[in-house]
Amino acid sequence: MSTHSPAPYPIPDHAAHIWTRGAELILLLPPSKGRKGHSVTLPNTPKGLASVLLILRERENSNDRRIGTKAAPVQHTIDAWLESATTDFLKTKKAKDQFSDEQKAKAKDIVSKLLKGDL
Repeated sequence: MSTHSPAPYPIPDHAAHIWTRGAELILLLPPSKGRKGHSVTLPNTPKGLASVLLILRERENSNDRRIGTKAAPVQHTIDAWLESATTDFLKTKKAKDQFSDEQKAKAKDIVSKLLKGDL
């Protein structure tokens, strides 16, 4: 028996479509408010999934979802994040201002575990 409640409707305008295609995660960022939509491809790995989650959080917290922003990054930006040997792309001024040191430490620990495949 599921303990989750059904998703609230209508679906929010920051929602995205996600599916797998073999070793890839496809993230479709639909058009909203007259803006064009687009899709990006990420590896179907913990690091790829962590990147998807970051994009989704940015979409939820941002009113600026134009292509090329953190809420709707282009493939070149995604590739740069994934090639990064560290999690520097996780650091944003907004996150520093918005969350406590304890929350940031917990989030960093979770992302670290995801990247190592421990979760």
